[in-house]
Amino acid sequence: MNSEGSLVFSNFFDDTGTIDLRDSSSSGLTFCALLGCNGVDGVEVHLLNDAFIDNDLLLDASSGRNLIDGGDIARIGTGDAYAGLNLVNLANATFVDSQYLLVTLNAFQDVNGDIVFPSWESFFGGMQSSTPATVDMENTADVGNNLTLTTESGANDIEADDSSTETGNAQAYANIVNQLNKTLVGGGGVTLMFRVNGSWAGQLFGAPDGVALHEDDGLVYLTGNDGSLVSGPQTEVHGASSALINNNGTLSALTGENDIRDARYGEVDTGNAYVGANVVNIANANVIGRNWILAIINIFGDFNGNISFGRPDLWVGEQVDVPSRIENGSDLTYKFTVINNGDAPATNVRLKDVFDKAHLSILDSSLDFERGPSGELLWDLGTLPAGGAIEVTYRARVKDTSPGTDMTNTVRASQRETDNNPSDNTDTATVTTSGNPAPSGGPVLPGVSQASVSLERNTADFRVEGTNRTVTQELTLTSRIDRSMFGVVLLDRLYGPDGKLLRSEMWPVGELESGETVKISYDLTFGDNAPVGSYTLTTELRSSEGSVYTLPNNGKILFLPGIESPQGVFETIFEVVPDGNLLSGEVKKAVSRLARVDNAHQRKVVVEMVKPQQVAEEPAPRVEDNDSQVAAAVASDTDLPRPLYPLAASALLALVVYSIVEMRRRWFSDTDKEQEVAEVT
Repeated sequence: MNSEGSLVFSNFFDDTGTIDLRDSSSSGLTFCALLGCNGVDGVEVHLLNDAFIDNDLLLDASSGRNLIDGGDIARIGTGDAYAGLNLVNLANATFVDSQYLLVTLNAFQDVNGDIVFPSWESFFGGMQSSTPATVDMENTADVGNNLTLTTESGANDIEADDSSTETGNAQAYANIVNQLNKTLVGGGGVTLMFRVNGSWAGQLFGAPDGVALHEDDGLVYLTGNDGSLVSGPQTEVHGASSALINNNGTLSALTGENDIRDARYGEVDTGNAYVGANVVNIANANVIGRNWILAIINIFGDFNGNISFGRPDLWVGEQVDVPSRIENGSDLTYKFTVINNGDAPATNVRLKDVFDKAHLSILDSSLDFERGPSGELLWDLGTLPAGGAIEVTYRARVKDTSPGTDMTNTVRASQRETDNNPSDNTDTATVTTSGNPAPSGGPVLPGVSQASVSLERNTADFRVEGTNRTVTQELTLTSRIDRSMFGVVLLDRLYGPDGKLLRSEMWPVGELESGETVKISYDLTFGDNAPVGSYTLTTELRSSEGSVYTLPNNGKILFLPGIESPQGVFETIFEVVPDGNLLSGEVKKAVSRLARVDNAHQRKVVVEMVKPQQVAEEPAPRVEDNDSQVAAAVASDTDLPRPLYPLAASALLALVVYSIVEMRRRWFSDTDKEQEVAEVT
C-alpha cells in the first residue's frame, strides 16, 4: 500500500565492471500517505493472510565426463561449469508507506568495478513515519530449506604410458536468509552480505558514521539503521498470517570425471566448477513506514572495486579574465568552479592546476594553496556534499613572453571516492599574448574585424517542418584588405531553445589572402528527442594575432516537426585537406568522415576554398589554329575565341557533372566506412 520496490536477480558468468543498482531502487514516493505523519485522522489496518510455497529445483552444469578410448596421444580439455540459483520467496509480505530493494547476485568471475547502491541520503534520509499506537499481529511460519550442492573438477582417470593432469577450482557457496514473523515500523534498515572467494581490498563509501563493514572468513557483511519516528495520529495495525515454505534443490557443476584409456600419452585439463545459491525467505513480514535494503552477493573471483551508497560526480569549469591587451606585466584572473553533480558526498576533494610557470607568476589566491612537486598549485577543498559547489580564484602576472606566446593551464578535481563521470573532472584554457609578428618579421599582422573581412550566412533563417530534419548551413568568408591574415579560425556555434550551447564547429582556415573567399557548407540533422523551438547560431572568427570578431545570433532555425519531438544534434568528425600550394583559380573541396551517432543519423561537412585569380604577365603566344587559340587563351588568361565558347562550356559542364556524380557515389556507397577526402581541381 503506497509502496514501491524492486527485486534484482542476476548471474554474471564473465568478468564484469561496475554493478549499479541505483536505477533499480524506488524513488519519489510520498511517505506517510496512509499513516498520517502528523495528519489529522487515524488509520486502522487489518491483515489476514495464508500462504503455501513448495519449490523443487534441479540445476546441473557439466562439461566433464568425457571419454577417449585408444590412440597414440589423447587430450581432454573441459570448459568452466557454473550453476547459479537466486531464489526469493515473499509470503504474506505487507509493505505500507515503504520502499524496498532486494538483491541476489552471483558473479562467477572477477568484478572489476564498484557495486553501487542507492545513496544513503536519498533512500533513507527523508524517511519519517508515525508510530502506530497499536500493533497486534499473530504470525506463524514454517520454512524448510533442503539444498544439495556438488562440484567436481577432479576424479579423472588416465590409462597411458605417460600422462599429465591439471584440474580447475571447485567451489560451492550457499546463503540462506529467513525474515519471518517480523514487523518493522519506521526509519530504515540495510543488510548486505558479500562472499568473496578471491581477494578484495576495497572500501565502503557513502555510509554514515557508525555504519561499517565486517569481515569473517571471506564473508563481508554490513547492517545499519537510519531514519526516525515522529508522533502521529492514533493508528492501529491488526493481523493474522500463516506461511508454509519448502525449498528442495539440487545444484551441481562438473568439469571432471574424464576418462582416457589405452593411450601412449594422455592429458586432462579441466575448468572451474562453481555453484552459488542465494535463498531468501520473507514470510509474515510487515514493513510499515520504512525503507529496506537486503542484498546477498557471491563473488567467486576477485573484487576489484568498492561498495558505495551513491556516487559523487565532480565537474570542474574554468574561466580566465584578461585585459584588452595581454603582454608582459598584464594580470590574469583564473576562476575555477567545482560542482558535485552526484548523489553522494565527495570527501577529500582536491583541486590541482598545472600552469605555465615559465610565463606566469602567482600573485594571490582566494583560498590557501600548496605547491606540488613540479610547482603545480594544490587546494584542499574538504567535503563537497551532493549538489554542492565551491569557487577558487587566483591572480597571475604575465612575464618573459613575446608576442603570440601561448600560456596553457590544466585544472583537475579529484576526491577519495570513485567519480561517477571522470570525463568532466578536467578543464583547460589557453591565453595568447597580443601582437604576433608576421612569420618573416615586420609589421604587426592585421586582425579579423568587420573592416577586414566580410562574413555572410546564406541561410540566415530556416524553418524545419514535417519529416525533414536536415538543415544546410552555408558560410562565406571574404578578405577585404590588401594583406594576408594568418592563423584564421572560424567557429560556428548552435544554441538550443533554452539558450544552452549544443554544438560548436571549428574550421582552421589558416592563411586568408587578400581578396580570398572561403566557403563552408555543412548539414545539421535533428533526431527524435531534440526540443521543438527556435535555435540560434553565432559565428566567431579568430586570428593568430589575438583578435576576435563575433557575429551573435546571425542565424536562426525554427524547428517545428510535424511528428514526434526531435533527438539531439549529434557529433561530426571533420577532416581538413592540407592547404598546400594552390594554383591560380583552383578550387579545393573536403568531405568529412561519417560519424554513426544517435541511431545512425549522420552529418556531412563540405569546405570549399577559392583562391583569388592572378593574371599571368606573359606575352600572348602566336595564334595558328583553333587548338592553338585554346591553349593560348588558357596560358594568358584571355577570353576564348567566340566559336570555341560552346566547346569549352561543354567540356567544363562534363567535368563538373562527373565530379558531382563521383563524389555522390563515394559518399553513399557505404555509410559505415570512412569517406575518402576528394580533391577536385
